[in-house]
Amino acid sequence: QCMDRHNSTANMLHLQNIVEKWGRLERMGRGSVDGKWIYIFDMQGFGMLDALDPSTGLKSCFILQKYPERLSRVFVVDAPRLFSGLWSIFRKAMDPVTAQKVVFVTRAEAGASFAAHAFPPGLVAWLTCEMAD
Repeated sequence: QCMDRHNSTANMLHLQNIVEKWGRLERMGRGSVDGKWIYIFDMQGFGMLDALDPSTGLKSCFILQKYPERLSRVFVVDAPRLFSGLWSIFRKAMDPVTAQKVVFVTRAEAGASFAAHAFPPGLVAWLTCEMAD
């Protein structure tokens, strides 16, 4: 979890760290079965202060685009209305295939969406519990 969400540099370092960890797990044979990554972006508490630096979203798009064949899905949970305008900008900066992998869900829909993406029931239960905290 990125603890300084108002700092674009900290956010990018956080995402870069996650991507590097995914790569290390893959090299150790402990990654996903199909070699694909799923990223869950829980936007609970995202507000106007978070949206003041749109470069964070654009930089995230560029980082994730470097791994188009690795990215299976990005779940964006509880995106506020103001994010839809930002997403229209970010989406234009992304490869269309990568952009199609981004799914917006509400917290109430998240469990069913995860299950539909073949998450094991225990993982769905754990994720929904974690997001409730």
